[in-house]
Amino acid sequence: MQFPLPLQPGDTVLFIAPASCVDFNHLVFAREVLNNWGLEIIDSPLLAKKHYRFSGILKDRVSEFQEALDNPNIKAIMCVRGGYGMVQLIDALDFGVFLKQPKWIVGFSDITVLSTHLAGLGVATIHGSMPLFFSENTPRSLYTLKAALFGENWRYKIAATTSNKVGIERGTLIGGNLCTLQGLIGTSSDFQPQGKILFLEEVNEPLYKIDRMLRHLHRAGKLKTLQGLIIGQFSGIDPKDSFGSSVYEIIRELTNVYSYPICFDFPVGHEADNLALVCGQEVILQVEEQEVTLQPN
Repeated sequence: MQFPLPLQPGDTVLFIAPASCVDFNHLVFAREVLNNWGLEIIDSPLLAKKHYRFSGILKDRVSEFQEALDNPNIKAIMCVRGGYGMVQLIDALDFGVFLKQPKWIVGFSDITVLSTHLAGLGVATIHGSMPLFFSENTPRSLYTLKAALFGENWRYKIAATTSNKVGIERGTLIGGNLCTLQGLIGTSSDFQPQGKILFLEEVNEPLYKIDRMLRHLHRAGKLKTLQGLIIGQFSGIDPKDSFGSSVYEIIRELTNVYSYPICFDFPVGHEADNLALVCGQEVILQVEEQEVTLQPN
């Protein structure tokens, strides 16, 4: 696995919207944060534009993302939001130049397409908050993103839940948005579960759809040979949803025959406290009765 070089003060970071469009004014706070970290921000050409729900027509979105991948002066690419659209670009991009000198790419949600695809090519990426959400994020969330970008040491400890399955395992961290990962099954961007510690998050999906997506992963063998499973934030579920099983219960039913550790309620996903995770990094997941620890191997 290739790890991009840590950022240094004065490095240039590109803000880009490869998927859904964004209100340019909503990025002011993020610029201030990154400037305070000593970074220079430049904008992609389409950032202030809109084409239906996207930031531009597909050809232009591909072109500017290709330029970002190939430009040696850009030291990190920060996707300003997800939404939908990264899957439209992925097969048209040429990663030849990028693979020779990879740079950090940051994003989550729909950007799971890109991070999972690059993990298959052997390049680590950062599953972390995006500029659109910076003003809503906790200080801890932004601190972990900075630590990931600048190559600082990290170690996460969170309280345990009674639904956890205790154990300790080592593996390669992979994952992201459940719906997006499910959509990659059978494609060139799919992930192989062997030796992986998988993390999942989701937002605004009814329980029956969550059940269907998780069963798809299960039937496709994506849960069978894992080293561990981290369940992040499943946000926006209607408390009156009458499906009959909670997310916890669905997952425990599908994984009860497996011995690997499982952690619920990890702070990653579409909420304010969204801790940065490096996809492709070798980590140790230790789930104990009182607390859960996740750290580099």
